[in-house]
Amino acid sequence: HYEAHDGPVTSLSLDPAGRFLATASVDSTLKLYDLRQGQLLYTLRGHSGAVGCVAFSEGAGQQQLFASGGADKLVMLWRARLDAVVAPGAPAA
Repeated sequence: HYEAHDGPVTSLSLDPAGRFLATASVDSTLKLYDLRQGQLLYTLRGHSGAVGCVAFSEGAGQQQLFASGGADKLVMLWRARLDAVVAPGAPAA
């Protein structure tokens, strides 16, 4: 069971490898989940209103990019080091 948004989810996107899920919501946040570990990694704030869409870039590499668009008429680019996420207790690569 994943920690939910405080409002309806408006969009979701899987990273190209299918491990991470990003969600957008009318509560003005994005959430990033690790599907392998079954946990919420981050709650991201930046939009001043509802977030209507989120999408990962197709590129792979050390830093994954994703974008969000909101009712505040902003498109935000987010960068995450998803390759650095490891299971609790596991050695980092």
